[in-house]
Amino acid sequence: AHIYGGPTMSVAMLCEQLNIAGVNASVFTTTANGENELPVITGQRVNVEGVEVTYFKRITKDHTHFSPQLLKNLWSEVSNFDAIHIHAWWNLVSVLSCLIAVLKNVPVILSPRGTLSTYSFNNKNAGAKKLIHRSLGKYLLKRITVHATSVHEKEILTGIVPAENISILPNFVRLPVKEYPVKKEWSGVLKLLFLSRIEPKKGLDLLIDALKDIQVPWHLTIAGSGNNDYVDQLKTMAQPYINNKQVIWLGFQDESKFNLFYNNDLMILPSHDENFGNVVIESLSVGTCAGK
Repeated sequence: AHIYGGPTMSVAMLCEQLNIAGVNASVFTTTANGENELPVITGQRVNVEGVEVTYFKRITKDHTHFSPQLLKNLWSEVSNFDAIHIHAWWNLVSVLSCLIAVLKNVPVILSPRGTLSTYSFNNKNAGAKKLIHRSLGKYLLKRITVHATSVHEKEILTGIVPAENISILPNFVRLPVKEYPVKKEWSGVLKLLFLSRIEPKKGLDLLIDALKDIQVPWHLTIAGSGNNDYVDQLKTMAQPYINNKQVIWLGFQDESKFNLFYNNDLMILPSHDENFGNVVIESLSVGTCAGK
């Protein structure tokens, strides 16, 4: 589900490349697509870009993504795999899948992808996270291998996971095939771009608040999607700029995003925390500066 941004895309590319390299990678996932469900066949193996994927219905519509059917199938099939690679933490599917693999003595690799950062640990359902960590998380994290996508992420993880259990491997990032020409001189209007999932962690509110301090002519394009109520809050915050057409909202962008990067002067990612930040690499690849 592309709605979840860079991590989902990196996982998809990782699985595709593993299969190309001769490693049989299968995917168990839920139908989660934000507040909605993906329009896919469930409970059956399907081929997605050369990867065998099985989708399972979830019974919760929130971030827990609880899917009894996925867990039941994993319990019966987990011993057929040489290793289980789990992406993200805290949701019930991830934590309970890890528990199943540990109980069945199947090696586990966890790619938390920012979910074990200090910011994520202490924000949004912090009480529930602490309970999960004390009752089950600490036990599991000592028994698995953890994949960090950057030195920064590893430094944060060492406060939670034994350092010898952590390995660093950057994300797969798909870059444009076509070459973009060298940019011309500045037009006189500073063209800013925010391209990311829209959620509190990404700090878009900080960027909107800082716009009043810019001393040169500027224009901001916001590309991304998120919870409708939260997006509406941010639009209200930015309404004066929207009214005079200094800020425009484009919604989620996929294939056209590299043209967006190229047509702006500066891509800004004001996140409270980023384990890797795919968009930084994507922006730099077409010659557009990136700032945090």
